[in-house]
Amino acid sequence: GAAAPPLEPQRRPDRLGATPDGGWRIGVEGADGAIREVIAIDGQAVATSSTQLRTWTTSTGRAHHIIDPRTGRTAVPVWGQVTCVAATALEANTASTAAIVLGEAAPSWLEENGLAARLERPDGSVVHTAGWPLSFDSEED
Repeated sequence: GAAAPPLEPQRRPDRLGATPDGGWRIGVEGADGAIREVIAIDGQAVATSSTQLRTWTTSTGRAHHIIDPRTGRTAVPVWGQVTCVAATALEANTASTAAIVLGEAAPSWLEENGLAARLERPDGSVVHTAGWPLSFDSEED
């Protein structure tokens, strides 16, 4: 099947009915709107944090909306975006944002905490942590 449509806040997965065979197919979307990867989940939540959206230019260069609490400044954009899978949307969102802030230390922190993630650098290269769901070709049935 094709990837499920993006979920709006009022379209919670627990209200969509029975889980399809093989799980819900979820498209991981890039800042440009292109689907980067399609995964299948069942009883989990997915969230993405990005340094490529909600950006602006300052006198010192480009800035984004994720602040590193250690410095009070925009987090260094080691990752263009991080997508996490967790038991709840709160956990997935917290982990994806923390990974942006942690920069190069993010993959080991995520794995130490048992969190599956897809970390994409601004150049498009990708790192997956243990437990990342099986990927599907977005054109598959």
